[in-house]
Amino acid sequence: MKNIRRRLSASIAAGSMTAALSVTLLATSPAHADGAAACADTSSKGGVISPCMMIARAYNWIAAGVPYDQGGWYASPSGDGTYREDCAGFVAMAWHMKWSPPVTYAPPGLDDPSISKYLGTVSSLKNAGSLDTIQPGDALVLTGEHVVLFAGWTDSSHTSAVIDSESHTGVPTSQSAGLYAWSTKYLIGEGYKVYRYNNDQLSNPASPPTTTVDSASVTNSAVTLTGTASPGADYFYFHVQQNGVDKLYSPAVAGTPGTPHHTWSFDPKSLPNGTYQVIASASLNGQIGTSAGYNITINNAPAAPPAPSVSSPSGIATGVVAMTASAPGANSVTYSVDGAVVGTSTSGPDFSLEWDSAAVPNGLHSITATASNGSATSPVSSTVKTDVEDSRRDVGVITPSASDATSTKVGDANGQMHVFSRGADGHLYDSYAMPGGAWNLYDLTKYGGAPAISGAPAAVVDSSGVLNVFSRGANGHLYDTYAAAGAAWNDFDLTAQGGAPTIGTDPAVTVDSSGTMNVFTRGADGHLYDTYAQAGAVWNDFDLTAQGGAPTITNNPAVTVDSSATMNVFTRGADGHLYDSYAKAGGTWNDYDLTAQAGAPTITNNPAVTVDTSGTMNVFTRGADGHLYDSYAKSGGTWNDYDLTAQAGAPTITNNPAVTVDTSGTMNVFARGADGHLYDSYAKAGGTWNDYDLTAQAGAPTIVNEPSVTVDTSGTMNVFTRGADGHLYDSYAKAGGTWNDYDLTSGASVPVM
Repeated sequence: MKNIRRRLSASIAAGSMTAALSVTLLATSPAHADGAAACADTSSKGGVISPCMMIARAYNWIAAGVPYDQGGWYASPSGDGTYREDCAGFVAMAWHMKWSPPVTYAPPGLDDPSISKYLGTVSSLKNAGSLDTIQPGDALVLTGEHVVLFAGWTDSSHTSAVIDSESHTGVPTSQSAGLYAWSTKYLIGEGYKVYRYNNDQLSNPASPPTTTVDSASVTNSAVTLTGTASPGADYFYFHVQQNGVDKLYSPAVAGTPGTPHHTWSFDPKSLPNGTYQVIASASLNGQIGTSAGYNITINNAPAAPPAPSVSSPSGIATGVVAMTASAPGANSVTYSVDGAVVGTSTSGPDFSLEWDSAAVPNGLHSITATASNGSATSPVSSTVKTDVEDSRRDVGVITPSASDATSTKVGDANGQMHVFSRGADGHLYDSYAMPGGAWNLYDLTKYGGAPAISGAPAAVVDSSGVLNVFSRGANGHLYDTYAAAGAAWNDFDLTAQGGAPTIGTDPAVTVDSSGTMNVFTRGADGHLYDTYAQAGAVWNDFDLTAQGGAPTITNNPAVTVDSSATMNVFTRGADGHLYDSYAKAGGTWNDYDLTAQAGAPTITNNPAVTVDTSGTMNVFTRGADGHLYDSYAKSGGTWNDYDLTAQAGAPTITNNPAVTVDTSGTMNVFARGADGHLYDSYAKAGGTWNDYDLTAQAGAPTIVNEPSVTVDTSGTMNVFTRGADGHLYDSYAKAGGTWNDYDLTSGASVPVM
């Protein structure tokens, strides 16, 4: 059951004398709205009941302090049975129902039309100036999650509501009033809906509604019917008949029960050509009205073309790729990725359409298509799977790890490990734990004001100890979500408020030797940008491509600070070359083409970089041949290159590597092999490389994305990956120790990614 107390935690923690007094008073004197004064309950089980009787019954459980227990049952105030001790059971008891339904539909829940009338959201009622519509005894429902009983408004301006509820384990049935009343703003923000019990005395008509079919519009694509039920309807149905036999009928037509006008559309191709009679029927609190017949004629257009056959992309997709399909008899093909339309092509015969795979996360995706001949649309094609390897990380990790050379100071002030990730819902999540401790989860988008994001976040702790999480919003803006350890989260739109560019990739961040945070991104123009600021100071922006000679880039940058305190930003140019843009803190930027000038391979992904115990920078990349490469050099020294796949037995890899240095000084490079296994290629500085298949030899999952890695304060390496089931996994081990695996989605409620 949803915890609805979070926003009150600060005032409760304050523990003021006034708050304590309010609790005492509420325990003995429940609030009532005007017109709902206390009264004796004379209702019968399943019968008509007045609002004040509902409130009186609710207060019986409040006074008794009935505990929350989804497996428990407690006596009805009228002694005629028991009700389940949870939120829905409490409302069913207050309504004096014959049973205790769940919160929502299937089996019929409290918000089913057979039980209650939907009056609208709190938001819609407020916008219509109709908050007075909500009466004591009405239910406020958060669909599928929670239901409470409305007991009245605290004032005539409707700023907050008195709420009676069973909330969650450890809290008895209670009333929220006074300091603890629920604000209208909160009810609107959470999306609460208002429902009225069908047996409420406020509305029980004695006769059926007058029901008519008002109009019918018939086109090749849709038949749209409109009807009226006066004075209103709880259920409204259309029946399409021939000779009195139903050929098609609507579900309960969408709309607000109690309103008179209803509309339903259906596809004419679902019926053979011919003449039909439309009948409307409506019920209002059990009284049913039926309309006269209304004739319509269906004359369907020519048949749809056959389903197209998608030919590309298949296999691995990187960057902008062509979608193509064969579609005989069609003049257009519409493509979808994971069920979402991405575009339509009219360029036969292969109906080619360019698609930027950067629009979706790395991993397997489903490509489908439909074809049209201008009159009809084909069935959906067979699914073609493509493995997107488009330079994206799925998680960003920050821990107190001295071997993490991408920043000068990492880890929050409490020593906690934070795993920042994007959920399947696009939200930014923080999974955090002390080393070896239990994992916790916090939705920064829902509760911390962070934007819905695309791609992977990057995190760093600035020189003042503030944790900063940089991400790309769904609007392409660069955001900074930040908080001191244990403090409230804040959000800053660097694009709208700090002059940062609209970006097209994931950010990379470091803190240079002067204490300045530097956030490197690729702009929508393909330029490499540096957005930088001292802790708490004004943000500035520098276009390294236009002003510093950096190349136009095609992927996510990677950054480190080498042993001479020089920042090095590694990128892939539009020519596929590996570049190093480097500068001292506050100094002039320089650029070096490692592919053209130092023998580095042409690369197909994001680089990963670290500084080993000898002070050597190591840049790991995937070559065009799928091999894992190490380009390495001392600060200011000559660059060298080593093919770990050809010369050291590393696997052919399919995505971006991730690298860390463990507590023994060993570099560990983690990558996904062509078989989907998680591999560790490891070596001491200047030593021999070794390889270990964590999936085959240590129980790690088969993975569908690139890994992310860190070393926590206990010296344990933690490798975070997304399994084929979409779960977030942690494969962890001490330096040289046994590997273990933990499913954070199943074990710690981290969202499916």
